[in-house]
Amino acid sequence: MYSKEERETIILSNDEDRFWDVYSRQTRIFNKMSKLGVEPYKTEMEDGVMIAAYYKLDLNQVSFRKKVVLTEEQREKRKLNMLNNRKVVE
Repeated sequence: MYSKEERETIILSNDEDRFWDVYSRQTRIFNKMSKLGVEPYKTEMEDGVMIAAYYKLDLNQVSFRKKVVLTEEQREKRKLNMLNNRKVVE
């Protein structure tokens, strides 16, 4: 097993290839990829447990978002909107 510091994910891409190459030692990433239906093309196992995985993703499968910083007032407004929307669904 890897230490916390060694459990990392590396994502690579370049201008020549039209995909992302992902190497991960994080269970969290294994689970996310599985939920997306992405299977590793190579794995590393230890005592029957996957400890690392290699994935290939199309360029359009990875995106970056701007971090949203909300004020307390904005958070409260969104919270009320969510609660109201849940009441409508029920």
